[in-house]
Amino acid sequence: MRCEIKLDKNLASDSVREYFARQLGELSPRFDSIVRRLIVTGRDINGPRGGNDKECAIFAYLANGKPIRIAARASDLYQAVDIVVEKAKVRIASHKVHAIARRRGVGSSRGFSQSPVLSE
Repeated sequence: MRCEIKLDKNLASDSVREYFARQLGELSPRFDSIVRRLIVTGRDINGPRGGNDKECAIFAYLANGKPIRIAARASDLYQAVDIVVEKAKVRIASHKVHAIARRRGVGSSRGFSQSPVLSE
């Protein structure tokens, strides 16, 4: 899985990039088979005014071609990335479960052309 980190200039520092990379490392081994590319963005929505204005978003491009956007806001960028990574684990895991179920034919009528007939 390819990962990109894009940060606002006023938020970009080596420690922030290292933290983002470490958090993304939690996603990588678990979801390599389903996620082709991750783009993580961090931005300060309204500048240095304060408040819950740090936003972190993950754009996950799945193997089936579907993109997923997961976002979180917090007063601190580190907190926002923690929240969004936890959300991403749940969302991507659900896509992985559904993909496995589709491959196995669970929940479909594969193999049955009509309802079985019971005789007495």
